Amino acid sequence: MDSTTLDCTTPPASRQDPLLISCREQDHRRSASTWRRAVERGDALRLAPGVFCRTEVWFRHAPWDRYLLSAVAHALSRQDPVIFIGITALLLHGLPTADVPAHLEVRAGSPGRAGVTHQPKLYRDGVPEVQAYLKHLQATGQDFDGSFPVQPLVRRRWSRRQPTEDPDTITVQLSDGTEVGTVLAASLHHALSDVLVREPLLVSVTPADAAKRLHREWAAAFTDLAEPLIASKSGLRRLLAAWSFADGRAESPGESLSRAAAHELGFVVPESQKNLYDGANQWIARVDHWWEEVNLAGEFDGRSKYSSGFRKPGDSWQDALVREKEREDAIRRTGAGVARWVWKDVRDLPRFARLLIHHGVPRRAG
Repeated sequence: MDSTTLDCTTPPASRQDPLLISCREQDHRRSASTWRRAVERGDALRLAPGVFCRTEVWFRHAPWDRYLLSAVAHALSRQDPVIFIGITALLLHGLPTADVPAHLEVRAGSPGRAGVTHQPKLYRDGVPEVQAYLKHLQATGQDFDGSFPVQPLVRRRWSRRQPTEDPDTITVQLSDGTEVGTVLAASLHHALSDVLVREPLLVSVTPADAAKRLHREWAAAFTDLAEPLIASKSGLRRLLAAWSFADGRAESPGESLSRAAAHELGFVVPESQKNLYDGANQWIARVDHWWEEVNLAGEFDGRSKYSSGFRKPGDSWQDALVREKEREDAIRRTGAGVARWVWKDVRDLPRFARLLIHHGVPRRAG
């Protein structure tokens, strides 16, 4: 057990607690009971049998970090080794997804153990406990939307073509660099080939784009690694088509999802990260998407574009907004149009289709 877990000799009041506290209830009954009482007060959450997390820690981390915490907690709670596969393995390998998965994908030890199971409930239903959660939300500056976060389900999958190679040991890091433990996961080429074959393009495109961007040399050999893993010709066709669609120039999940949504809706897929120049051949801007057929730039406006991490030193978000407006004006002066959209647009396919039609994006031939 590494330093990110605790053997339960330290009480919940300690400021030295790691993010996850792992208790073996049969060995530390008193300590486990102490943590159960903390759950009843609303001060802690039970992420898995014998694995706890302070409520304030849970609420101050982003949804993707919570998913990783759930994965590590599940692995800590099991006596047998847990091997993560599919989309979960890709996230553990550091590849992004457009949405937080609803399941932890786990390799089943036998056909009889395959299936979907629920995780423990994070919180109690009593009024004092609910008030405690609201207090933690307020402390982290979050609004209550009427629902509390839930644990991902655990999906155990069995395959006759189980890999013969050993799984990778991964040190799990949250977005702020905090290490929360080590887990076992399918190798990157196993996990990605699985996702490309099993998942729709709207799911697989984001990690596939990131794999091409972040692991260029590995990506050049990916199909050679993946082909022996695919059991059918139809599966291989799906893999090759999805991998061919992936574009390492995409720089964010929103951009990846936008391209996939345009493709799924039957529109011409835009070029990614296009540099634009004026009549004097002076560089003006690099846009997220470009439709040459209609001289149209497409910009995905995620929150990060105006967040502190993407602003110049000393800038406010208003400064970033003004600079972006000036950039758009410069693009329009070249005679190009500009279409902008946000997450809620691209996640609603009929809405996104109306937006593309409004801006004159052509449909694909055939």
